[in-house]
Amino acid sequence: MIPKPLDKIEAADIQALVTNSDEERRTMDFKRDLPGNTDKDKNELRADVTSFANAGGGDLIFGVDEAGGVATAVPGLPGVDPDAEIRRIEAVIQSSIDPRVPGFESRAIAIPGKGPVIVVRVPKSWRGPHLVKINDTFRMFGRNSKGKYIFDATEIRSAFALSEQLPERIRRWRDDRLARIIGGAGPVALGPGALLVIHVVPLSSFAAAQQVSVEAIQKSSQQFPPLCEGGGDTRVNIDGLLKFTGGRAGAPGASSYCQVFRSGIVEGVSARVVNTYEDRPRIPSTWLVQKVVESVKQYRDGLLASDVAPPFTVLGTLSGAKGAILAVNQRFVVWDHYPVDRDFVSLPEALIESKDSDLLEDLRPLFDGVWNACGWVRCFDYNEQGKWAPPA
Repeated sequence: MIPKPLDKIEAADIQALVTNSDEERRTMDFKRDLPGNTDKDKNELRADVTSFANAGGGDLIFGVDEAGGVATAVPGLPGVDPDAEIRRIEAVIQSSIDPRVPGFESRAIAIPGKGPVIVVRVPKSWRGPHLVKINDTFRMFGRNSKGKYIFDATEIRSAFALSEQLPERIRRWRDDRLARIIGGAGPVALGPGALLVIHVVPLSSFAAAQQVSVEAIQKSSQQFPPLCEGGGDTRVNIDGLLKFTGGRAGAPGASSYCQVFRSGIVEGVSARVVNTYEDRPRIPSTWLVQKVVESVKQYRDGLLASDVAPPFTVLGTLSGAKGAILAVNQRFVVWDHYPVDRDFVSLPEALIESKDSDLLEDLRPLFDGVWNACGWVRCFDYNEQGKWAPPA
C-alpha cells in the first residue's frame, strides 16, 4: 500500500514505485490495463478486491506495468475517462460479492504527459469473510506475499470462526466498561441522573494490537467533546485522553465526559439524558437525536484525524432511566404513553462503514431502540423508507 492517504497521493508517488523497484506484495498489486467487460475480467477484479479485504487491505493500481511483480513503467491509462472508469469499476465491485465490501475508495492520479493512473484502495474488512459469486458457486480469496489465492476448506472455516468471535469480544469489553461506569469506577465522578453511554468502537481495535499515540489524540482533542456537550476540561490519563464538564473540587460530579482510549475506542457518557417536566421524568427525543449525531460525527472526525479508519461499531446504553417517558413531537400523545420499564437498556448496535456515510441513517437502529424502550414501534423521525424526515 502506498504509505499516504489516498487523497494525498501524487504523480511523484506513482513514479517512485518504478524508481524504487517496488514489488507487488500482500498490500499492493499492479495492473497495466483496466479490467474489461467480460465476466472473466469482472470476476478477476472482484477476486483482487476481496483478497485485499479478507487480508490486510491494499492498493490495486491500474496504469503501472510490471515484470516479475516489480514495477517497471508508468504508462498510465491514455484515452480513458477516469471518472467513468471509476464508476464502472465500483459498480462491478458492488455486485456479486457477499457480503458487500465496505469502505473501499477509488481515485485517479494525473500523470503529466500520459494517461491517468487509477488507484482502488481496499481497507481490511471486519464484515467478512467476503465471497465472490462465480456462476452458481462462491469462492473466497486471500492474499499473501505472492498475490491472491483461493482459500481451502480449513481456511474458510477459520475465517468464519474469527468473524463470529469479533462481535462477542466487543460486547464483552463494553459490558466490562458499563460495570465500571455504573459502579462509580469510571474515569471521572458523575453527578446524579440517568446515564446515556455511547461507545464508538473501531473494529481494528480488536483485530490487532492497535495503539494510537496520546499525542495524536491530543492534536484532535477538539473533536472529542464530552457526550452531548461542548467544551470542558481536558487531561491525559493512563487510558488516553479525557474531556469532561463539571466535576471540579466542591462540585457534585461531572455531567458528561468523553474518554478516548489508546486503542482508538471512544467512550462518551452523559448524565443529562433524563430531565423533569411537571414532576415527570422524560427523555427529550429531538435533543437526544441531535446531540448524539453531533457527538458521534465529531468522534468519527477525530478518529479519522488520528489515522484510525472505519468501520466503527456504535453501541448505546441507557442506565437508570426506568420510569422516564419519551417526549416526542406534539402530534403524538406523550404523557399517557409507556415509560421505560427497566433500569438497564442495551440499545441495538449501529455501524459506520465509511468516513462520509450519512450518520442519521447509520444511527437509526440506536434511535429506534430508544423509542422501542418507551413503547413505540420505531423512531417516527424517520419515514417508512428509513430516511430522516421528522414531522413538522
